[in-house]
Amino acid sequence: MPQNLVGTRFGKAALSYDKHAWLQKEIGQRLIEKLAILKNSPTQILDVGQGTGMVCTQLQALEKNNKTKFKLYGIDISYAMCQQASLKFKSKTWFRFKDKNQPKFIQADAHQLPFLSEQFDLLISNCVFQWCQDLPRLFKECHRTLALQGNLFFSSFGPDSLQELKYCTQKISPHAHVHEFRDMHEIGDFLLAAHFTDPIVDMEKITTYYPTVQSLLVDLKKIGATNQHSQKPKGLMSKNWIKLLETEYEKLRVPQGLPVTWEVVYGHATKTNPLPTTWQDHEGKVFTSVRRI
Repeated sequence: MPQNLVGTRFGKAALSYDKHAWLQKEIGQRLIEKLAILKNSPTQILDVGQGTGMVCTQLQALEKNNKTKFKLYGIDISYAMCQQASLKFKSKTWFRFKDKNQPKFIQADAHQLPFLSEQFDLLISNCVFQWCQDLPRLFKECHRTLALQGNLFFSSFGPDSLQELKYCTQKISPHAHVHEFRDMHEIGDFLLAAHFTDPIVDMEKITTYYPTVQSLLVDLKKIGATNQHSQKPKGLMSKNWIKLLETEYEKLRVPQGLPVTWEVVYGHATKTNPLPTTWQDHEGKVFTSVRRI
């Protein structure tokens, strides 16, 4: 799916995102805990796809606890998400000009980051990369904007995510109704191709439970996590189709409710070598690195 359509869908979900993105908040906290392995405290941090600013909020809490100081930026393809993130950090005093450490949020595509090369010590991204169309290009951009010895930490979703929903929809329809998620081994290969050193990619499975199919579909819609599969059906799902889905999903019910599996992929990689002056993406487009002076 074109990235502008991705931005439109997440823009529509901006106001409802925080209420329904409880899983993303938990994964974000687990991702931040992985930063404990860093030997040096970063001074320039970029949150790639910051959404409503959940991870930025968690990072600022970490900053206060550790009494460290860093400059925090966020980018998101949705302008509405940037607005929501900015509201979270809006100064409560009249002297806003004095609060120079507030995060800066910029509407931008992660495939083309609007920053100089080697600008950041740390890039972090929570539950975003699964919606990015061109991961090889994205990782090249992450590598370009990281300083030497800078680190990339991210979380994403793997192919076993929503496996119950996928199974049930396949029983009643020939079309793909669930987004196709990347395998963690493929992600690791992309990181190596982008010149990251010794990338570490691992995963865990989280099972959540819903009282009804409708409550699951509402959560997915309200966080913008709608189907972006290339072979998805056109048009809205009919009431009859929903009833068929509910009938199939009910067969999977356990005492806790209807199970929903999420395969959470975590990645960590370090930049130890500068990016080549020029490089090509998988479409043959040539890019030139702009080095910071």
